[in-house]
Amino acid sequence: LMRDISLYRGGGGVTFSGGEPLFQAEALEPLLNKLKKENVHICFETTLYAPVEKYILIRNYVDYWLVDLKFQYGYIQNNKYKTDKSLFESNLMDIQKEEQNHCYRMVIMKEILHKTDLIVAELLKHHIDTIELLPYHALAENKYNKLKMTFHRFGTPTNNDMEMLKETIESRGIECSFLHL
Repeated sequence: LMRDISLYRGGGGVTFSGGEPLFQAEALEPLLNKLKKENVHICFETTLYAPVEKYILIRNYVDYWLVDLKFQYGYIQNNKYKTDKSLFESNLMDIQKEEQNHCYRMVIMKEILHKTDLIVAELLKHHIDTIELLPYHALAENKYNKLKMTFHRFGTPTNNDMEMLKETIESRGIECSFLHL
């Protein structure tokens, strides 16, 4: 990373993503410390579903949080993805309380479109007033196959589905945009 320091100082930075990078907090802390001393912008892409102690260990190093919301997993069956929502809520409350720079993202599967009101209620409950939506895709399927792991496929919403979802979310006062591949 330090070999490319000129890239970071020119407006770039380093993004840690997953799996879940918060689970690597102890191992990352010395690197984050070095990057911060060099004034490198640090971003974490995270679900925030990690022990609070891990979040606390690295929170002061992070300049920007990309929070990958997982509310949709409460509404569809996926036995591989089980979470302790209290972990998410504690970490999210701290980011919001400390007014740390962040944005919220959510992957949208066709299977959750009929649960829009419940998802909007979760967004409002957690004081989320801006969100980026990404239609589900199966780009990781090949990687899972090569690793001989089970890939859980979901349905991809149409552009019309995404537009209708956006209208519903915005009608509740939440700013909404789309991310595209």
